[in-house]
Amino acid sequence: MPKDFEMNRMETVRGRLVSAIPAPLRRASFRQLWLGMASSYAGDRFQQLAQTWLVATLTSSAMAVGWAAATAIVAVLALFDRIAVWHIYIWAVINGMIALLSRPAYKVVLTEVVPPEEVRPAVAINSMTETTSMVVVNGVGSVLLEFLGLTLAFFLNAATYLVAAGSLWGLRDLSRRSTDQPQSLDLKRVLSDLVDGLRYLTRQLSILHPLLLTFVTITIIGPIFGLLAAIVHAEGGSIVDLGLLAASSSMGAFAGAAYAGIRSAGANPTRRYAILGMVSAAALAIFVYLPIGLISMVPLAFLGAPAFAQAVWNTSRVREQADPAYQARLQAITSMAFTLGFSLGMLWAGVVIDRLGLTALVGGAVVLGTLSIVVLIIKRE
Repeated sequence: MPKDFEMNRMETVRGRLVSAIPAPLRRASFRQLWLGMASSYAGDRFQQLAQTWLVATLTSSAMAVGWAAATAIVAVLALFDRIAVWHIYIWAVINGMIALLSRPAYKVVLTEVVPPEEVRPAVAINSMTETTSMVVVNGVGSVLLEFLGLTLAFFLNAATYLVAAGSLWGLRDLSRRSTDQPQSLDLKRVLSDLVDGLRYLTRQLSILHPLLLTFVTITIIGPIFGLLAAIVHAEGGSIVDLGLLAASSSMGAFAGAAYAGIRSAGANPTRRYAILGMVSAAALAIFVYLPIGLISMVPLAFLGAPAFAQAVWNTSRVREQADPAYQARLQAITSMAFTLGFSLGMLWAGVVIDRLGLTALVGGAVVLGTLSIVVLIIKRE
């Protein structure tokens, strides 16, 4: 009896421990994908940290940093001190093209390795992992780069791509049938699919309206993240200061992703996004007047949280509401809301900061805040 009792107790404890693990992490395919992409996220952030700081020190121009971040060999050039800004631009273009193709594809795979009811927790775990990597790399990586040199970041990022590719290669249980044959890449077909996806999206207002608010928000607040290296450099800070400030925005992003994984955007997501838009506008206005120092970490965290909460909700909403035939196209479009919005933000803000100074970004905060208030009035419950 005592032995049976002890075995039952151990089984109960084991069952409770297993049930405490989020459902997606109990699936081997998701764990494999998750671990591979976690390393890739860390490598990407390592390179972005080094890349933007390198441009800032070479040019002292916010517009130049914006161009490098927007368009996202350089390791060898840096190693032998033969680096020029145009080298970074070329590498950024190549890196950006890879991200443009891989991000939407990865999001589709992510939503297929778990059942529909686990999509939102899976997306939240993925976003939380990405932000955790960003916190660690921004905080610890900036110190490593200070002592070991910026070249390290480019080599590490290349290595993490191989790890991520290996994790994807090993997946075998995706929903695509084994008889389906992969289609060759055809630019005309890609553009046709994109247009078809946009037409479908215009008929899905519950997906479209929140996504438009996300696009506007990222276009306005994105420059703070992308131009942070130029801002810190202009204020006389170091790469360590840059890492700490970037880590604070990543901690906010982690909190936002965690919140979105626990709670949905509600029955009126557009209204919820408008409220978050007002929070982002206020945080942006505060940051432009307090751009460096420990106090600056607070508004940066409040900028990161809404952005990643919306990213989780956007991806899971497409999986829940869109027709299966349009899943891939709409996931690509949700990624474009971030990538295109971020790129446009880098370009306009870089010019504005170079010519008018950082405080000119308050104009963006006013636009975002005003738009959010209008949406709240229209979408009042």
